[in-house]
Amino acid sequence: MNKLCYRLIFNRVRGMLMVVSDITRSGYSRVARSPKRTSLSETRVKISPLSFALWLAAGVVSLPVQANIVADSSAPGSQQPTVMATANGLPQINIQTPNSQGVSRNQYSQLDVDARGAILNNSHQNTATQLGGMVAANPWLSKQEATVILNEVNSRNPSQLNGFIEVAGKRAAVVIANPSGITCNGCGFINASRNTLTTGQALIENGQLKGFDVNGGRINIEGKGLNDSDADYTQIIAQSVAVNARVHARELNVVTGRNQVATESNVTTVKADDGATRPEFALDVAAIGGMYANKITLTGTEKGVGVRNAGELGASAGELHLTVDGRLENSGTLQSQAALQIASNGDQDNRGNIVSQQDVTLTSGGTLRNSGLVSAGRNATLSAGTLQSSAESTLAAGVDGNGTLSQPGNLLLNSQGELKAQGKNLAHDQIQARGSRVDLAGSQTSADAIALTSTQADISTQGATLAGRTLGIQAATALNNDDGKLSAGSLAITAQTSVTIAVCCASRTVKR
Repeated sequence: MNKLCYRLIFNRVRGMLMVVSDITRSGYSRVARSPKRTSLSETRVKISPLSFALWLAAGVVSLPVQANIVADSSAPGSQQPTVMATANGLPQINIQTPNSQGVSRNQYSQLDVDARGAILNNSHQNTATQLGGMVAANPWLSKQEATVILNEVNSRNPSQLNGFIEVAGKRAAVVIANPSGITCNGCGFINASRNTLTTGQALIENGQLKGFDVNGGRINIEGKGLNDSDADYTQIIAQSVAVNARVHARELNVVTGRNQVATESNVTTVKADDGATRPEFALDVAAIGGMYANKITLTGTEKGVGVRNAGELGASAGELHLTVDGRLENSGTLQSQAALQIASNGDQDNRGNIVSQQDVTLTSGGTLRNSGLVSAGRNATLSAGTLQSSAESTLAAGVDGNGTLSQPGNLLLNSQGELKAQGKNLAHDQIQARGSRVDLAGSQTSADAIALTSTQADISTQGATLAGRTLGIQAATALNNDDGKLSAGSLAITAQTSVTIAVCCASRTVKR
């Protein structure tokens, strides 16, 4: 008969009144009962529905919540959010009062979100939400709503984000910062404009969020992945990032390494090596993983730490930029609608596909190895200390959406050391290949104009087929065309020592 009756109990651990059913039994019910005494913690009170609603909104009363979201009791009171439940049982976080810069700072000892999701209450009035239904006004927002909701986690454990986080009320930028790491499995944001997952400490200056100080930590994307396509901008900032599921965003920026990073994802300071164990890869995208956005920018600053992609990175409407201090390994697909640029201080090894509807620019401070496909709708430029493109490879410029060489485009190959391009080398307009030694043996090389230049050693077109309207060869020593075929309307050959030609078909041939 008491199932509809409730009473208020003072929870000493939480330091607040809580509502419990009148039929709820104590966890010590098996212990012999002491004589009944009336105490403050068990006093029954009669409250009106209106009073109860006000107490609930203010956080004086809390409905039981099964979520693992706990405000940090050691933080200043003005940075402790109030955690309660929505009418349908979702975690509701009444964020703290924002400062004059619109930043609401909230500290937690635990911030885990289950598959049901959670609400960040940024409304000064009752409002409807997609996940939690109607949400009561946040009493901490009587003066203004937040433009930035900063959520800082002070814990030894990574945050587990397994559901969506929805901003109730005014749209705002959301930051989840946990130096111990973040795992996202089906996470995302609703009604949030600019979102950040980071293992950095927040840098606050004059009330403004200026950036993040990253000393370590890893962000894992797994399982159901990350869907932030509702936001204008998404950034992931950590020492390392592992992608074992799909990431969807409009504009995606990933910064890895031990850095100080501005809120716009610009690296302001790269930290010196502290001697600690470094991750093997700053960004590791598995075969089942992928990143999809209109525009993607990836920056890795930690010396010698590379990027490995076995999945797919796709910029469907804009550019894809990847800059890494270490090496790049690609066995998957890197593609963009606009310019695609990859720069590494270390080696690059492409065994997959690198494709752009516009320009492709690959720059390596070490050896650039290609046994896959590099295709550009316009120009393809490859520059390296040493360039090696195998017999199985394809380098192409001026390729349209149907895979046909129908658009203006040049293939530009430049190596400080030896240049090998022994596969298919194709361009609508020009092919220029320059290295200390140039080896196109066995290749199929075709363009309107072909120019080969060696600065220190010979040029080999042995067993190759070269076809163009004009063909110019400048060898520092010899030209070896054994079993090869040179076909051009105009052929000019310059060699300091010897010229060996198997088959030559040209209306005009000049030898020097």
